[in-house]
Amino acid sequence: MADASQVEFKVPLEAAPGDYADRPVVLTVKDPGHRLGLRPRLALHRKGGVPATDCRSFLVNSKGHGRFYGWLPVQFEGATLFADDATAEISADVTPEISVRRLSLLEIGTILVLQRPLFILRILRLLMARNVKGATFRFARQVDALSAPSYDEWIDAQQAAERAEVSDAPQDWPTKPFVFVSIGCGTEQAVAETRASLATQTWRDYAEMPASEVAGMKDGNAVRPQLWMRLPAGMRLAPRALERLARPFAFSSSVTAVYSDEDRVNKRGRRIDPFFKPAWNPPLAQSGWLPLDGALVRLVDLPEGLDLENIPLGEVIAKAAKGRRGAVLHVPRVLLHRDAPYQRMLGPVRLNADAAEVPNVSVIIPTRDRADLLEACLRGLFESTDGVNLDVIVIDNDSSEPAALALMDRYEKAGRIRRLPLPGGFNFSRACNLGVEASRNEFILLLNNDVEPLQPAWLSNLARELDDPDVGAAGSLLFSRMVTCNTAV
Repeated sequence: MADASQVEFKVPLEAAPGDYADRPVVLTVKDPGHRLGLRPRLALHRKGGVPATDCRSFLVNSKGHGRFYGWLPVQFEGATLFADDATAEISADVTPEISVRRLSLLEIGTILVLQRPLFILRILRLLMARNVKGATFRFARQVDALSAPSYDEWIDAQQAAERAEVSDAPQDWPTKPFVFVSIGCGTEQAVAETRASLATQTWRDYAEMPASEVAGMKDGNAVRPQLWMRLPAGMRLAPRALERLARPFAFSSSVTAVYSDEDRVNKRGRRIDPFFKPAWNPPLAQSGWLPLDGALVRLVDLPEGLDLENIPLGEVIAKAAKGRRGAVLHVPRVLLHRDAPYQRMLGPVRLNADAAEVPNVSVIIPTRDRADLLEACLRGLFESTDGVNLDVIVIDNDSSEPAALALMDRYEKAGRIRRLPLPGGFNFSRACNLGVEASRNEFILLLNNDVEPLQPAWLSNLARELDDPDVGAAGSLLFSRMVTCNTAV
C-alpha cells in the first residue's frame, strides 16, 4: 500500500447540483482496482455553508462494490470522493466507476419500510401527533443511516486496515512494560478461554497473578513499568491487546491507566454489540456505565488498602488517577471480547454534596404554536424543578394558534417568562443565539419545547456538573414517549 491521502475523484452529476439539493440520493461505486480502498470519504460541498464541506463515510467491499445513501444538504454544489489511505491500491490503473441517482420519496420510503419497519411506525406516530417537523427530520436522518455498515462489514474493513498499517516495533520502545494479569472467578471453561487468549498475545512480557497478591506489591522498577490488568473469566483479548494497551506506558511516565473498546461474542462465535467507549470520564466510570475490565493500570499508582479482587475498576482507576484527567487514556480499538449476554450494572453517580448555593439558570425555549407541548414544558420548569433560580426566555417563531398565544400571554403577564419574537422561517441556531443575547445568567439551558423533567433535581444536578473546570457543557439522558418502552434518544 502507498500513501493515498491526495487521491481524490470528483463525483459526476447528470444534472445541475441544485437538482440534487435537499433530496435523497444513492451513490454507487464499482472499484475493482481498489483505488478508493475499503473506507472512502465522501465530501459534500456546500455553497455558503458552515462548514463548507460535510464529510460522510461508507464501506466498499472486497470486490470493490459500495453504495451510499444520503440526504444531500440544501446548499449542495458538488461532491468529491477521497481514497482511504490505509487500504487503497493507488498503483492500480483501473479508474473507479462512480454514479449518483436521485431517489423519489416513494422509492426511499419503500427501502426504509423493507429495512427498518419499526422506524416507519415511529414516523407515523409523529405525524399522527402533528409533529411534521420531527417526522421530517427523523426521516432524513434515517436515509443517511442506511449507509451504516453491519458490524461484520466494519470488522472486515478494520482488520484490512490493521494489516496494512505500519506501526513502530515494540523492541524499539524506550521502555518495556511488564504486565501482571489477574483472572476473576468463573467456570473452568471460562478461565481456560481467557488464558487461551493470553497465549496468543504478541506482547509476551506478562504473568498471571491473583489480585490479592497484586494488592501487596509495589513497583520499585522505574526503568521497566509494571502494570496490572484484571480480566473477568471468559473475557478474551484480541492478539495485539496487551501490546496496544502497554504502548502508552512505554513512552510516558505520567500515564496511570489505559482502556479500550469492546464487543460481545454470541453462542455461534459471532462478534456483536460493539461498545465504542468515550474519553475518560470519572462519573461515568464510577457509575458502572463505562466498564473498564481489561484496562491496564500502573502498579505504583494503585492506592494502598484497596480490595482489588472486588472493588469496581472505575473506582480503582479514579483513585489511581487522583483527578489527573490526562493520566487515563482511551485506545479506540476493539481489543476485548465478552460472552453474550452481558449486563452493565449501573449505580448512582456521586455528585458534589455541597448544594447550598442555588444556581441561576437562563432557560431558552424556541417554539411555534403547540400549546400542549409548551404548557407541559413550562409546568415542568416551574412546578417540578427544584434548586434553581429560573430566567425563562421563550423564543416565539410566528405562533398563530390562539391557545399558544394565550398560554404565552398568561405566563408573560405573571412575570414568569420573557417572550421574544422570531419572525420568518424557523432556525434553531438563530433562536438560541437570540435567547443567549437576552439571557441574564452565566448558566444557559437550551431546551426543546417537548421536554418534561422526571425528577425535581434534574437541573441543579446538571448545573453542579459545571463546577468541574474540565466540563463546559452537560446534558441529560432523554426518554421518548413515542415508543412502547422507554428508549434513549
